Amino acid sequence: MGGAATSALSASCGAPGGPCFHAFGRRSVSVLPVLSPGYTLSVAFETTVPEPGAEPEGRVYFVVGDRHGEGIFYDKPKLPRSISARGWRPCVLMCASESRLRVLPFQ
Repeated sequence: MGGAATSALSASCGAPGGPCFHAFGRRSVSVLPVLSPGYTLSVAFETTVPEPGAEPEGRVYFVVGDRHGEGIFYDKPKLPRSISARGWRPCVLMCASESRLRVLPFQ
């Protein structure tokens, strides 16, 4: 999930700024808000097996939490196809200068 690009860069690409997903060479705008200090962003990655004996598929979604830790916005990338659960992991790209991130261990 990317952050806000500069106005000039967004305009030159013909795309709106703000949170978005980049997957398989495609960009799609996210309904997630631009975060304020104190809010959280969780990245959830899970695997599912669509049917017995099938290749596990990966699923990812993002959750924005308020200052009390309650999830208030959820979104997931719009993917053109299912993806293998092996060989990749989701990441967060922070595009705005002065951005800060604190990584907490999975519990």
